[in-house]
Amino acid sequence: SSGIGANIPNYKFFNFNGASGSIEFNGTQSAMNTCFNGATSQSTAVWFHWSSDSGRQVLMSRYGTIGGESLAQWNQIVDPNREFHYNSGGAISSASGDINTTFFNNGTWHLHHKVYNVSDGYFRWYIDGSQVHTINVGTDSGNGLSGYNNSTFPFSIGAKTDNSEQLNGGSVAEARHYHRALTATEITSEWNAT
Repeated sequence: SSGIGANIPNYKFFNFNGASGSIEFNGTQSAMNTCFNGATSQSTAVWFHWSSDSGRQVLMSRYGTIGGESLAQWNQIVDPNREFHYNSGGAISSASGDINTTFFNNGTWHLHHKVYNVSDGYFRWYIDGSQVHTINVGTDSGNGLSGYNNSTFPFSIGAKTDNSEQLNGGSVAEARHYHRALTATEITSEWNAT
């Protein structure tokens, strides 16, 4: 992995090859589930290295089906053309689709933010500190992303929560979730600091 993590401090990152599946954070802790279930606005941030255009692959997710229960709050999926797919259908009706534009390069580390702000109903995507796309999906009468409630498997990295669409062509160095909408200034400042 030498060279892959050249921009990541101390070469600390996870490699995914699809065979070993995803990293799942079980949501038995009430504080963790409160963070996911109760927040109307949410943000995610992930450092990733895309090395292979190989099928649809998940960077981060709270979406899938386990034991017959549908988990459908949000996800960050990249397709073989390096285009983002979004789906929050379990929280906001019809908030799903594809962004048919490529925003990042192969073989390079990128900082990706996805922000949902209930105050205006917009999803916003940022790459390396700059906003690259927006979509208005509405506010669900002000409920935003809190319209979904689940107490298990609230968060996964490298696949959906049902271990589908595994990340087998890249690496993840750092992944974070916020129960609020990050501002453009915060995102740009984080990028500039790195």
